[in-house]
Parts: sequence; structure tokens; C-alpha cells
Amino acid sequence: ERPVFVVDAYTRRALSRHKIINPGASYEDIKRIFMENLPRSRKLFNEYHALIVQLGKEYCKKRPACRLCPLHKLLPLKRKDRL
Repeated sequence: ERPVFVVDAYTRRALSRHKIINPGASYEDIKRIFMENLPRSRKLFNEYHALIVQLGKEYCKKRPACRLCPLHKLLPLKRKDRL
């Protein structure tokens, strides 16, 4: 019931592929990105998390579907060229 952002594998995978975090980033480092850059709102954190989960299930899988992903245009250029 507290406004805390929950980090999971989908969050780590998407942020890493977009070069927002390094692959070895800690849970706390990833959580801090959201906690420091979004208004402290349980509802907002839950919404972001739900959207990331949906992104992970549909596009940002272990074997990604980057070209189909709605965030594809936001990928770093080097990654876009390979996918």
C-alpha cells in the first residue's frame, strides 16, 4: 500500500536494452530511477509497472521483438542497427 516502485525482470530487461541502466545495476539503483523521477504515487507506480510488464510479455522477451515494439524508435542507434 506504500508508494514504492517494484522492479522485476521485465523492467531490468527493457531498461538495459534501452541503455538506461547497465546490465549489472542493482535493484535499488533501478528503483531509484523511478522513485526520483516520478511523483510519489502508488497508483502511478502500479500503472508504470503494469505497462512495463505488458511491454515485456509482448515485445521485450528474452528473444525480443524490437522491430514491432512501440518503443523501437527510442532504442539507442547501435542496438537499432542490429535488430
